[in-house]
Amino acid sequence: MDRAAADLPAVPGGRPRAATRRRDGGVTAGEPASLAGLFAPAGVAVVGASPSPSRAGGRVFGHLLDHGYATAYPVNPRYHEVRGITCHPGIEDVPGPVDLAVICVSAPRVPEVLRACGRRRVKAAIVHSDGFGPRDGDGLAQQLRDAWSAAGLRMLGPNTNGLRVASTGMLADASTGLAISPAAPTAPIAMITQSGGLGSFFGSVFLQSRGVGARYLVDTGNEFDIDAAEVLSYLAGEPELAAVGLILESCRDGRRLVAAVTRAVAAGVRVLILKLATGGAGASAAESHAGAIAGRFDVFRQLLEAAGARVCEQPRPFVDALALCGRGAVPAGPGVGIVTGSGGFGVLAADLAGRAGLRLPQPTVPPTEAAREVLPLARFANPADLSAQGQQPAAAVARGVEFHAAQPNLDCIAVMQPHSLLHPRLRPEITAGLIEGATQVKVPLYVCGMAAKQTADELWQAARISVFESPDDLFGALGLLVGDPDRAAGADRPPAPPATAATAAGTAGAATAVGTAVVGTAVVGTAAREALAGAPGLPLVREQTVGSAAAAQAFAAQAGGPIVLKVHAPAYAHKSELGLVIGPVAGDEVVAAYQTLARRRDRLGGGDLVAAVFEQGVEIALGMLRDPSFGPVLMAGAGGRLVELLGDVAFAPAPVTLTEADRLLSGLKVSALLRGYRGAPPADIDALTRAMVSLSELAAGADFAYRQVDINPVIVRGPGQGVVAVDYLLVT
Repeated sequence: MDRAAADLPAVPGGRPRAATRRRDGGVTAGEPASLAGLFAPAGVAVVGASPSPSRAGGRVFGHLLDHGYATAYPVNPRYHEVRGITCHPGIEDVPGPVDLAVICVSAPRVPEVLRACGRRRVKAAIVHSDGFGPRDGDGLAQQLRDAWSAAGLRMLGPNTNGLRVASTGMLADASTGLAISPAAPTAPIAMITQSGGLGSFFGSVFLQSRGVGARYLVDTGNEFDIDAAEVLSYLAGEPELAAVGLILESCRDGRRLVAAVTRAVAAGVRVLILKLATGGAGASAAESHAGAIAGRFDVFRQLLEAAGARVCEQPRPFVDALALCGRGAVPAGPGVGIVTGSGGFGVLAADLAGRAGLRLPQPTVPPTEAAREVLPLARFANPADLSAQGQQPAAAVARGVEFHAAQPNLDCIAVMQPHSLLHPRLRPEITAGLIEGATQVKVPLYVCGMAAKQTADELWQAARISVFESPDDLFGALGLLVGDPDRAAGADRPPAPPATAATAAGTAGAATAVGTAVVGTAVVGTAAREALAGAPGLPLVREQTVGSAAAAQAFAAQAGGPIVLKVHAPAYAHKSELGLVIGPVAGDEVVAAYQTLARRRDRLGGGDLVAAVFEQGVEIALGMLRDPSFGPVLMAGAGGRLVELLGDVAFAPAPVTLTEADRLLSGLKVSALLRGYRGAPPADIDALTRAMVSLSELAAGADFAYRQVDINPVIVRGPGQGVVAVDYLLVT
């Protein structure tokens, strides 16, 4: 379904207008407690209830009854009763208490039902109905908003499957997935999605195939009122909740989501995010360096992970990791010990673990004599290769597990048994050996290999051993939970390719804002200098436009040293790649450089020739982008040509403090150069952090009219010598 921001009510800060009128006994909307009517209602009315499971109202009411929810009332003027329960013509006719209305009627009827809910003083509504997008016509979306606002209640949806609270049987969910989900014990985990289909599959069918069920499953739908961030904030206050998984297509208010993640993590709740729509088409089209490397997902991932969440793009490790949280089988750190009977599987497992950002610490405690006796050919290392385990499989596996269990530097143990657990003779012996070895293990123990569900259940129930079909499933989940992102292969997305003459000339005067389809105009030269004058902590290089070789020579004479010549034009964001920067030059070189640039400029279509003082120091890139989710965001990274080559960039919501700016720099690889690398003198980091604060304050100001700022490079001189911005471009 369409979740575009254009479909949603426009309000300051990107949030839809929530109902704020207090009701008797209620609380102000937006506070976590105001969702109590949604998650813990005194009674539920299903408007549009039906005896047919082919209808949404029939499924919702049936799910409530089938899971023992006692205070559920069918509402539908077509029926006198539904499944033996008296059916009421309207919600105002329901005799019992109703805090929550689940609305399963056609879109044109929803506004009137909401108004009736307001008269009945209902606290919350779930609007299953679809048909409120901009293409649906008749102003239905506005009618829905008006009716909801007048009703003074909280609303989930529209276009939502609803929610499930397994612990109370309150399954106000229209999904068909409930009928086919495998039975699994409820675990202290929750899943929040913006898609009913994804929630039904990954939060129900797929998750429960992993042996656990979610205590909460919430589909926020089109988020006219309640969004994923508010649900997360509410659930963070739930006792004993171990983890929350979010499947997000979009994020309308990134800072609100960051605050919710921060609250959850502080409460001891792990937050895992599966982010959809991470393609880089918008980023690759951007003209400025900040746009080219910042793709919206990079900003999202960095800012959410800085708040304590773990973000991924693949569904399988996301679900497997959430299942481990539900089982309480999450290791304390990234150190994994591998036990294998096959050298090849040991190599494969080690490769996969390393790619996931996990470590394989080598053993510090030697094997016991009993282990050497049973496994005379074994290689007691990490991975531990048991070699000829087939002679005494039970004892061999037990001794291998015990060897790693004795190591103080491991956080978990993974045993490779590719197909032995399917073998009719070996299965009982291997199972017995695993259970015996597990008695010595104080860290999570996993088995990688194909096994029947009965075997997997037996291993979990007898010894809390989790079974994964393949090592990439296990290490993908562990990498998401405890892996070091900086160690993981492919942790950084491939940098965007540099612009070419063709792409630059073909987009003259335009640049694409990051993550949006909005095209703006690039601003350089005097206009850019004037705009950046509002950042006093960021001095700009001394430069002037030169109309002749003689003028360039005169500027060089005044500068008293080498200069750089370049072409300023809005069309040429990437001047170096187009040969539009020459320097440093001095003396007679100035004339030749000027003539060369003049020819290149004329061939490409015009622009101003500018002479600038040549500066030396560490090159840093600074920038700002106005992200659709997070608002103004400061960027810092390796400067010059390295910004896109290395992809060494970091982001923070603007404005930043000096401490935040220093922390941002510390996360960059280029920070080694700033602090002095291999005997080189350190750079003026204090001046750089002041420049970052100044730029961020300018960008966060209400009067700053630009979507992007690209300052590359900023030259960071030696200690006490300050910084200077050498090249800059802004995008409206």
